[in-house]
Amino acid sequence: MTEQKLTPEELTQIQELNKEFGNLKMQIADAVVTQTKCVARLDEVQSEFGKAEKSLAEKYGEKSIIDLHTGEVTEAAEEAEEI
Repeated sequence: MTEQKLTPEELTQIQELNKEFGNLKMQIADAVVTQTKCVARLDEVQSEFGKAEKSLAEKYGEKSIIDLHTGEVTEAAEEAEEI
């Protein structure tokens, strides 16, 4: 069998595509790791928010409404009774 060899252009093209493929796989892996960390942190923040919300409800009342921009606390309006 005769030895065959890629042309320099073919070799360069396939090497560049292989390198890009590897880089893209690495970027995807990094993105998955980042996503996993973000989801874990989101769970932590939700838990912390729930604890803070409960603490504020105990201090200011269950029906209190807190304006997150100003910090103003108001009493929720009573709902009208259904007839």
